[in-house]
Amino acid sequence: MSIQYTNGEQDYVLLVFEGEYSKQNLRKRETYYSSQQPKSYEYFDSNGRRSGTSTVFYESGCTKDRVRYQNGLYEGISESYYPNCTLKSKTSFSGGVPNGVDSMWYENGKVKEIFVYRDGSLVDTGYVYKIDGRLKIKYVFANNELVDSIIY
Repeated sequence: MSIQYTNGEQDYVLLVFEGEYSKQNLRKRETYYSSQQPKSYEYFDSNGRRSGTSTVFYESGCTKDRVRYQNGLYEGISESYYPNCTLKSKTSFSGGVPNGVDSMWYENGKVKEIFVYRDGSLVDTGYVYKIDGRLKIKYVFANNELVDSIIY
């Protein structure tokens, strides 16, 4: 429970935490804002490691972060969002390390950055864009080493 004061008066706000239990291991955890809007949902395997999709929300109800886990490690696509519900970033993971395309966007929806990972190492070409969509910097990577960059 959380106690809040409004105009000098004590105002009680009950924060609800729910869980599903199996063999005394928490399987799901839910947290809520004092407004009763969901704050987060997290799932755990029988060993207590994060598993499945964990989601964090802004108080407005928009998703803030959506992360997928397997055996306690990042797995699959993880996404972050701006408070206005537009996509902020998307990263591919495998076995807890970035593997694939890592993209970021400006709040106006235009691409901000694109990088490629292979087994946690930066590879290929990465791009950084200006807020108006024009290319700002081009990076070239090999084996997680920056080998060239061009500023536009």
